[in-house]
Amino acid sequence: MVTIAFLFILVSSTLLSILLDMHLYDLSFFQTLHFSLTLDAGTRKTIVFTALITGLLASFILDYRMSKEESEKKEAR
Repeated sequence: MVTIAFLFILVSSTLLSILLDMHLYDLSFFQTLHFSLTLDAGTRKTIVFTALITGLLASFILDYRMSKEESEKKEAR
């Protein structure tokens, strides 16, 4: 469940950012998507993507732990 919430927030914030860029710079959706997702070495985007990947891995671990605890509780009953 944590992973689904993380992905929902990630996708919605990315789409909102792209829509704002489309409006401000008068570019197409695919141009702004390409501009938003291209990485250049040493930029802040690299740092942001590293944080996003770390957050995704952490949400996978949390979901695994939560499902493992739930299965242990069911077995204890």
